Amino acid sequence: ATVDVVTVTLKKSDDSDRDAGLLEDLDRIAARFAGHSELQLVVVGDGEQSKLRWRRRVTVSDDLVAQLRNPFGVEDVEVSRSPAGVAG
Repeated sequence: ATVDVVTVTLKKSDDSDRDAGLLEDLDRIAARFAGHSELQLVVVGDGEQSKLRWRRRVTVSDDLVAQLRNPFGVEDVEVSRSPAGVAG
């Protein structure tokens, strides 16, 4: 069996309201597509990168990906598959 993982990258900006708004968008979209696949958030900024497991799980679909790509950008949303039981 394989496990889908959705990874969203947030490039931190100097506008904390913008960044907070993107996190709200992420949570709202994730809630709409509730499911069993892991959602990860990678925060990039200040020369550092942090990977966080989002509190919601999602159902992976083309619609989910399209809705996430709208605020975050095409290159910042990806879906990967890994064998079940293998930690990413």
